[in-house]
Amino acid sequence: MLQPTTHEYASAASSSASEAGSYADNAKSSASDATGQSSTADKHASTAASAASEYPKDSGIQSYANAAKSAAAQADSNASMANSAATAGSTAASDASDQAKTAASADTDASTAASTANSAASAAGSASKAGDSKAAASYSAAARAAADTAKSAESVVSAAAGKAASDDSLASSAAKAAAGYDKAASDQASIASSADAKASSAAKDADSASSAASSAAKDGNSSAASAFSSAASAASSSAKSAESQASNAASAAASDDSVASSAASAASTDNSVASSAASTASSAASAAEKSAADKSAASSSASGASSSASGADSSSTATSSYASNANSSASEASSYASNASSSASEATSHASSASSQASAASSAASNYPSDSGIKSDASTASSAASTANSAASHANSESSTASSAASDASNQASIASSADSVASSAASTANSAASAASSAANSGDSSAASSYSSAASSAASTASSAESTASSAASAAASDDSTASSAASAASSDNSVASSAESTASSAASAAASSAASHHVLPDTGGNGSSSSSSSSSAAGGNGGNGSGAQPGNGGNGGNSANGGGSSSQTGNGSSNTLPTTGGTTGQTGSSSENGNSGKHTLPQTGEASDQDAPVLGLLMVSLMGLFGLAGTRRRKDDKASK
Repeated sequence: MLQPTTHEYASAASSSASEAGSYADNAKSSASDATGQSSTADKHASTAASAASEYPKDSGIQSYANAAKSAAAQADSNASMANSAATAGSTAASDASDQAKTAASADTDASTAASTANSAASAAGSASKAGDSKAAASYSAAARAAADTAKSAESVVSAAAGKAASDDSLASSAAKAAAGYDKAASDQASIASSADAKASSAAKDADSASSAASSAAKDGNSSAASAFSSAASAASSSAKSAESQASNAASAAASDDSVASSAASAASTDNSVASSAASTASSAASAAEKSAADKSAASSSASGASSSASGADSSSTATSSYASNANSSASEASSYASNASSSASEATSHASSASSQASAASSAASNYPSDSGIKSDASTASSAASTANSAASHANSESSTASSAASDASNQASIASSADSVASSAASTANSAASAASSAANSGDSSAASSYSSAASSAASTASSAESTASSAASAAASDDSTASSAASAASSDNSVASSAESTASSAASAAASSAASHHVLPDTGGNGSSSSSSSSSAAGGNGGNGSGAQPGNGGNGGNSANGGGSSSQTGNGSSNTLPTTGGTTGQTGSSSENGNSGKHTLPQTGEASDQDAPVLGLLMVSLMGLFGLAGTRRRKDDKASK
């Protein structure tokens, strides 16, 4: 057998209340009619009593008067019982109506609680899928609380329906009792009326007979007196017959009294039921007070949940801003780190070049230890190389610092981003909990509203914590950004120092090479060889002279700043240790008026080249390469600057 729903209980309670109201109306009608019958009986009893007072010795009239009085008393009692029954019926109907209202209210509460429970269960499922076990537990607790509320409401509806049915039955019984009392009162009124009529008639007959007998006696008419005496005797017999009827009426009244007693007992029962109904009403009032208190508490919880949701939204917005700032700082720090790395790389290149220049100058100084100028140039180049290396080392250190700062800024940005996600999720949870708390508050479910409020508060705390984390991460990222910027600036300065030192080392190396070259003047090797070309530069070698071999040397070397004539493919033949000649541009003739080995610092082309000449040539080549390399470096810098 299926358990009736709260809707069915509420419907049954409403039907019982309606029937009880109808029964109560019937009881009121019967009570009103009984009261009217009682009033009529009282009037008849009063008339009979007047007749009895005129003939106090006439037992018949006295009997009629007593019967009328007794019937009137019974009619009054029945009317009173009918009114009591009507009151009981009215009370039962009123209580049935209250029970119907209680059932309807509880039905609404049960329906709302069921809806709340379903919403909470759905929210718990969503929170569980999202991995938010704390929120899921809160929603689950709220769902259980709502389910308990629904069960409690169902119990209230069931009890109210039962009481309404009992009130309906009570009202029905009261209506029946009132109808019975009404009929009894009507019967008693009829008896009183009949007794009154008979008493009055007997009194009249007695008056007439007595008067006639007295007149006949005075006239001496014994026959008439005897006749009147017989009439009086007949009247007395009639009175006795009436007395017998009155006795029967009294018996009937006694029977009615028994009925009235039963009715009184029923009324007592009704009174007990009414007392029970009053107790039920008191319980319902207490329940109503508790419901009002619960609604107040639920409203307070809903307000708290709304406040928590608002705080969570604020924290989420702030966290998003912090995350954006942290991301910007990380991006800038990365750019600064890239710039620092470029500066360090260039500084390292400058330092390497300066070291090469210093090494060349040092070689020249070692070949000419007595030349203070070369030594000074070598010292300058060495110092510049040291400065360049130190600057490069510092630039690399700054680059490392910038790189570390950029890496940490990136990590801080990730932390802030994660905190932003947490805050956003917490804000969403808080808003859902606030909405559920509001629904629970509307249904007066303080327990569920409190659970939802706790869930919203917990989510708001999570959002606030995430905001704090994002704020710290944003500050750390900003600090890393500043560190990377300072390191990039320092690395750029170090690069400039290394570049300047490289230039200084290159200049010193060139000076040392030039000084070393001045120590070597080529010997005069005679006039032109068999070649028809002549020398064109005062700084370059002329045509090769004859070596100690049998064949003449053809073509001299091209000088530093001018071209030597002759065929570049021919070499001078020395008797020993000959150097290969490097031809200049063919087809050109010298424009100088001097022939042969004119010029101070020419390199030997043929003959016996001593062992110390080779390093000098190498030093000169390194110096030239350094100059060209420096020029290239400067051009690269100019290109970067122009970009």
